[in-house]
Amino acid sequence: MFQNYLKIAWRILMKSKMYSLLNISGLALGVLCASYIYLYVGNELSYDRFHPLADNIYRVNFSGQLGDQIVNTAQTPSLAGPTFKEQIPGVKNMCRIKPNGSMVIKLDHVSFTETKVYFADSTLFDLFNFPILQGDPMTALKETNTAVITASLAKKYFGQSNPMGQSLIIDNDDLYKITAVIQDLPLNSHIEADMFLSMTSYSDSRVENWGNTNYNTYLLLENGANISHIAESISSIFYKKFAVELRKYLNVDIEEFKKTGNFFYLSLMPISKIHLYSDLEGELGVNGKSTYVYLFSIIGLLILALAIINFINLTTALASKRAKEVGIRKVTGAVKSGLTGQFLGESIFISFLAWVIAIVGSASTLSLFNDLSGKQFGISDLMSVRFIFSSLFIALLSGLLAGIYPALFLASYTPIKVLKGISIASGNKSIFRNGLVVFQFFITTVLLVCSVVVFNQLKYMRDRNMGFDKEQIMTVKNAYLLGQSAKTFKEKLLQQSFVKSVSITNSLTVTNDPNTSSIVKGRIASNENAILAANIFVDEDYVKTMGMKIAQGRDFSSLITGDSTSVLINEELAKSFGYPDHYSEGQELSRMGDQLITYRIIGIIKNFNFGNLRERIRPMVIYPSPYTAYVNIRFDGKDAATLIKNVEATWKSIAADQPFSYTFLDQSFNNLFEADQRLGRIISVFTFISIIIACLGLLGLVTYMAEQRIKEIGVRKVLGAGAFSIVVLLSKDFIRLVMLSFLFAIPVAWYSMNKWLQNFAYRMDLKWWMFAIVVLGALAITFISVSYQAIKAAFANPIKSLRTE
Repeated sequence: MFQNYLKIAWRILMKSKMYSLLNISGLALGVLCASYIYLYVGNELSYDRFHPLADNIYRVNFSGQLGDQIVNTAQTPSLAGPTFKEQIPGVKNMCRIKPNGSMVIKLDHVSFTETKVYFADSTLFDLFNFPILQGDPMTALKETNTAVITASLAKKYFGQSNPMGQSLIIDNDDLYKITAVIQDLPLNSHIEADMFLSMTSYSDSRVENWGNTNYNTYLLLENGANISHIAESISSIFYKKFAVELRKYLNVDIEEFKKTGNFFYLSLMPISKIHLYSDLEGELGVNGKSTYVYLFSIIGLLILALAIINFINLTTALASKRAKEVGIRKVTGAVKSGLTGQFLGESIFISFLAWVIAIVGSASTLSLFNDLSGKQFGISDLMSVRFIFSSLFIALLSGLLAGIYPALFLASYTPIKVLKGISIASGNKSIFRNGLVVFQFFITTVLLVCSVVVFNQLKYMRDRNMGFDKEQIMTVKNAYLLGQSAKTFKEKLLQQSFVKSVSITNSLTVTNDPNTSSIVKGRIASNENAILAANIFVDEDYVKTMGMKIAQGRDFSSLITGDSTSVLINEELAKSFGYPDHYSEGQELSRMGDQLITYRIIGIIKNFNFGNLRERIRPMVIYPSPYTAYVNIRFDGKDAATLIKNVEATWKSIAADQPFSYTFLDQSFNNLFEADQRLGRIISVFTFISIIIACLGLLGLVTYMAEQRIKEIGVRKVLGAGAFSIVVLLSKDFIRLVMLSFLFAIPVAWYSMNKWLQNFAYRMDLKWWMFAIVVLGALAITFISVSYQAIKAAFANPIKSLRTE
């Protein structure tokens, strides 16, 4: 019987090739999208769950407020971890990881720049499951100047040679011996490292300063430990330690500090939650967003729903073609349950064919999906048992859901009415089918609005006046490798015709993780006049090179000796200090450290965005630069290739054995919005797919309608109806349904996008024309979808359609 049903299903498919193609294509697209999103969501949810002790590992986070500035960071003071392990019952072990930016690694006069090098405690392998290929995990990072490297890094530096016991020179200074080689860290780890250096090599890790937060601290808790009690205990210890710092620097006790609205506390975050639920300063890598996981899951389900709706609509619309088949089967003894099973089997068979196409399609489009999602999935992921069975389950479940209603509908025909030729069309069935079309275009319209709004917000961020000119600035990284020759490098660059200006700084102009410290208005620290401010150290040409504007006062000058103890502040800090509109040069501020260092404020610079547009501009102090980390070059001309070649040649003339690396400021700026740009691309792609699926459904329905009304169209044409009126006749019902969907979709889309825009401190306003574009676009898409068949029917020869009458 099963074989017989299979033959019937195949014959039905072959008999209605176009409808079968539309059904299978739409369902295949839906299954492909749903399977990809399942793969993406599964990967996002798997982060850090490969550690056997993941349920007992927590990271310590710090939150605090000073003045009107709030800081939330994933880092803690240097001695927080060792102190908590020693003093708190339930804390079984701890590990600190200290990011150190990019580092230059040298071997046999060959240097490379590595960006994923961290200092770590010897307890690293007690907490984390990073399998060791060579070496002893118990002793690998215990001694000073020892290093653990990944297998990829070992191959990069040593090829087929044994790296154990060999040494690497770090930052042209320290010699580190390799004591272990580990497997490359999994891609679903929030810790992205190629090398770990022993924490005992880092002297700052032993300094007791509870006012600085520079270490990512992880605690391993005992099984069954009371998490809330331990969280209270770490905050209590920190409370007492930090109180000493407050008395030392601000000359204020803890209660007085809190009375003015200031606060600070530590909290625990499960390691398995970090990737999706943490977006703090001091993260070890770029984390995902739980919001996007939910959003993509919903989009995947909606696209699958579109495909299922197509299936239901086309199958019920074509029901009349199989009415006599059902009538004859019932007369010859077929029961309703048997017919229902047969039709369900046919829909599952179609879904299986769609799954096969989706699997083939996934293999051929995997690289595109990786580019879209920012992941690195391989064919092995598609061929995994988990993915195969999950995607097959999605397909078969879709076929089952899509086939239930049509199967019950077909099996419910009354054989006498059918065989007498009485119409089985039902108003209720038509209403149901129309409702599904409305729902289809409701989904498509919402996605279209989201795509338009996201695109325009990203454009707004790119085009917004950031307070500096980000175009045509090249930034040379790791300028500290030049040593005392940094100024010589700058002078040589200025001699070249394409260079307009050069500035040396300690940090990038745009960053999501700025260096911050406590600033005091005047010379005497108190609870009332302290505030958190971002710091940047620059030379006298920084403002000119970046194209910034001085609002009041003056810029740094190399001709004025006293400028070595002068600073610029931004308008936001001036506002916090309560300065009047007319600023007078000579007012002072002090920066907290081991002691207060006082500076004279010589100017107020207009606000500029040094972070992303999700946050408001923070107070900032610009200091004269004792640090050399980056060289910013404003150049004239568009020949970037020649620029890079000339700058590199200048670098090599001074530091031939040091690696040369660079970026462009506009690229660094765009990187700040990488997650939002990816969101925009994903929504755009899925919107396009939803449009295709919806159009496939419309095409099938209008083709069916044209076939059903072919004689009516013939009569109308004989009676004088023109082609235009025939096209309108076949199109107007669909246009009405699409316009009805707008009534539901526009408010939902407006609310959703308004909520999304609230995430940005600087955002565009929702404009009426964005919705008008979507409405007109959707109407155009609908008309194009139905017009081909409508025009074809309108120009058909009426004699052929009426010949049998």
